[in-house]
Amino acid sequence: SVEMNPVLLKPTTHQTAQVVLNGKPIGNQSAKEYFLGTNRSFLFEEVLKSYHKLAEKFNPVVMEGAGSISELNLKDILSAVILSLGLSFVVTIFPARRAARMNPVEALRYE
Repeated sequence: SVEMNPVLLKPTTHQTAQVVLNGKPIGNQSAKEYFLGTNRSFLFEEVLKSYHKLAEKFNPVVMEGAGSISELNLKDILSAVILSLGLSFVVTIFPARRAARMNPVEALRYE
């Protein structure tokens, strides 16, 4: 439904975008016109109306900006920690063990 994305900015050129409100085009604007214009408060009110309609039907309502939401869970965090520890082991312990087996006199001779 249009409540899921009440305001959509569709690029038309490298400087302008078509502003779509509740599924209907309302005009083209440059970034300067959009951010400095007076219709942003009107658009914000329309977004709030859409939010309230969705909040009546769904709980929770997850909102996002230009991009996607981020959801971290324990499995993702543990995976990152285990991977980091594994990589640090590979890049530090193995070379250190190899260096420990070398004869220091022989290693310095070719420096």
